[in-house]
Amino acid sequence: MNARTSQHRRRPRLVALPSPTLARTDDVTLTVAAAGGDPQAAALLWDRFSPMVRRLLQRTLGPHRNVEDLLQRVFLRLLRRERAVRGVRDAHGLFVAVTVRVLVSDLRRRSAARLLFGVKREPESSTSRMDLPEMLAALYDILDGLTPRTRVAFVLRYFEGMRPGEISRALALSNKNVERRLAKAARHVLGLARPDWWLGPHLAEAEPAGNLP
Repeated sequence: MNARTSQHRRRPRLVALPSPTLARTDDVTLTVAAAGGDPQAAALLWDRFSPMVRRLLQRTLGPHRNVEDLLQRVFLRLLRRERAVRGVRDAHGLFVAVTVRVLVSDLRRRSAARLLFGVKREPESSTSRMDLPEMLAALYDILDGLTPRTRVAFVLRYFEGMRPGEISRALALSNKNVERRLAKAARHVLGLARPDWWLGPHLAEAEPAGNLP
């Protein structure tokens, strides 16, 4: 092997950056282009929506769950359905809906695993003072007692601050169904949460928290 050949093989591969025109493209057009196989559009779509999707996954599943696999699953599921994406009018709503479907599927799998293996954490003592990480862990233990769709509805309402109408579209449920699920979730959490938790007043007033971890 001569020096010229060795130098040629070590030459780094150039990565194409999104064009300024593509960077100014609206979310819907970008989503359609990405689903059509445009890698630059897909990269920009990731930059725009992955923080929101990751936050929703973390808030639903808990702070200690690895969500990166689910994050990639959301994007792969969306980008592999070109026909379904063509008629989209709200890219943000589409990403929320796909994320919700991935979450419901994962929560059902986790629920089945708990039933199969009997995984259950011991409840915290009501007399011991809890720090924030312990409080969050206990909260997600309580959320484990909700059905997947009800849990997602709870998170979308009280963690993400979404309106019931938006939640119904994301879950493909009626407004009344969502309202019943939210009321059931609030009763469930309030019934098991300790009175010194910061979450109680938010649920008691039936107002979305929006800024919860």
